[in-house]
Parts: sequence; C-alpha cells; structure tokens
Amino acid sequence: MGVHSSENALPAAVYRVFIDESHAHAMDTPRDVAFTVDEGSYIVRWTAKNGKNYRKPAQIPVGSNYARLGRFMDSNKSTLTTFGPGFSYFSFSRTGCSWQNIPPALEENIQNCMNVRRPACVALGVEGTYIVIFDDGTVTFNLQGMYPEAETIIQNRAKRNGLKYIALSPFRAGHHYAVCRDGSSHWKLPASWKEQVTAVSKGIRTVAQKTTSSASSRKTHKVGWKEGLEIVSRRQMIQQFLRSYLTFVVVCWIG
Repeated sequence: MGVHSSENALPAAVYRVFIDESHAHAMDTPRDVAFTVDEGSYIVRWTAKNGKNYRKPAQIPVGSNYARLGRFMDSNKSTLTTFGPGFSYFSFSRTGCSWQNIPPALEENIQNCMNVRRPACVALGVEGTYIVIFDDGTVTFNLQGMYPEAETIIQNRAKRNGLKYIALSPFRAGHHYAVCRDGSSHWKLPASWKEQVTAVSKGIRTVAQKTTSSASSRKTHKVGWKEGLEIVSRRQMIQQFLRSYLTFVVVCWIG
C-alpha cells in the first residue's frame, strides 16, 4: 500500500497510462503497484484496455538490489508485491512466492505452512515488524508494540468477518491502513490525508457490499485467494488517488 505525493511522483510516461484513457496502453485494471523504500524506484503492472498486460520497468537490471524479484516477475504474469526496509520485499503469484531480507521468523513461518495455506497479504513495517494474512483467514504477526491500533484490529477481526488487507508504514511506526471483510476500513495516517482516505474507504465499502451480494447469489462459486474485494478495492484505490495526485495502493508505503 502506498501514499505517494507529487514530490515523488511516478514518471510522467507511466502516470499517463493511469489517467489518460486515450493512451495506447491505457490502464483498465491495475495488477501490482509498489514503491521501493530504499531506492526510490517502483514496480507497476497493469492490464490495459486493449486486453494486454504491461509492466514498468519492463526489466529489472541484473545488478539491481531487486534482481531476484525481477527473475520472479519474468516468470509470473501476475504478482502482488510489498517492499520493506533494507531492500526487503515479498511478492507472490498464483503459483509461488519470492522474498528477500524479510524477518527470519516470518520466513520460517511461511516456509513451514506453504503446503497448507498461502499468504494473501504481507505487510512489512519498521524494525522487522510484519503481518501476514493467509488465504484461510488466519493471521500471523510480530508488531513489537509499534503498531498498537493495528494489533487491536487484528485481535478484533472476527467482529468484522475477518481481515482482508493491511499495510504498515516502513517509515513511521503506528501508521497503517486496514480493510476488513465486511468492507470497513481502519487507519492511522497523517491528518492531511483524511479527506482522500475517507473518500476511497467509502468506495471500498460500497464495492465490498456489491461483491458480497453477487457472491451470495452464486452458491456454487468458490472465491479464490486473489479474487473479490482485494482486486476490486485495489483498482478503486489506485484510480481515485491517482486522479487526486496521490498514489494509494495495496502494496508498499512511501512516507
């Protein structure tokens, strides 16, 4: 997840893809948007209105600190990526995961349960803090007391039908954004972002209600671990915030 101000804006050529519907590669559905913490670079993947998939940058240099991620993306058409401090990242697709420099306890946990459950959302915070939401609804976390409000949301998630998505700021302890499965959103962010975040969160709630209604009418449909609210809310957030000169996504955080 990210909030990216105009001072650290996407390159103009990439920005146009998101807002200019006449662009040859105009975005229809964003697939993966993440900003690195250490290098000031980014990863953007989207499906264009022409039905083709694109990625910027098209290649990650071999000598880059994220060369491993580049190889993973080259072999996976669809990914969801989170960047953290110290050149850390976690990226996953339908067929596998790739990570680097994540906390040892997190790495061990994921490796031990990979055949039983899969990560559906990974958040990397300050000083080795993390949260993982698995596709079976379980949550593993180590926040070291640095994100107390986020921990409260996790502990009370059953009251909101579970936790769908959460992001931690890798710059500012305590700052987070969360979406529960009932469509409600909870956050601790700078006061100056309140208007934009509130507007986007209302959109998420509306979409979640529509998604739930549609799913209930299709009794035989099994919602996969990348379907539903995550995909729809990601698109909703990116489109609205880019048009407000902010980039607000479900992956990484620029403080």
